[in-house]
Amino acid sequence: MLHTSTLSTKNQVTVPGKARALLPAEDTVFYGRTHGLAKESTGEIFPLLLLMSGTELERRELAIRSNPRLTPVQQETLAMKLRAGIVEMALDQQNRLVLPSQFRDHLALERSVGFVVMLDSLRVWNPEHFARWADIVQAPSGVAYDPSLDDVLFLPAAPATPRTTGHA
Repeated sequence: MLHTSTLSTKNQVTVPGKARALLPAEDTVFYGRTHGLAKESTGEIFPLLLLMSGTELERRELAIRSNPRLTPVQQETLAMKLRAGIVEMALDQQNRLVLPSQFRDHLALERSVGFVVMLDSLRVWNPEHFARWADIVQAPSGVAYDPSLDDVLFLPAAPATPRTTGHA
């Protein structure tokens, strides 16, 4: 299930505790960037917000600048586009961010905000958009079901590795 939080009247939202691990020690700043993600089957584009640490933002810019398939002008253009849309947002001591109006508008947020903590960044969604993008359906029991995950969730058991006893 998508982790959700309620947007306060002051436009604050509590981010998942695990998202704090994305920031280096003592850093409390996330860098936000709006974007969209297309649904493969229909091509429909769904708005999302990427939040990342300064270190991750730098890593992405360096990846652009060191891409040998791009000309220097293309590298500069992409790096500038990446940085031009960035908004700095500080976490408070309660793990809350104030979402700027352009982010709320981009996501068409009303009260509920959805989060997906990835290995390198935090993805922020309108929960209704996420459910449509991910083709998540609610079973009559209320359980969310996504058949595309069946092969990942039900992997065959890993082969057993022989244990050594330390005896010869």
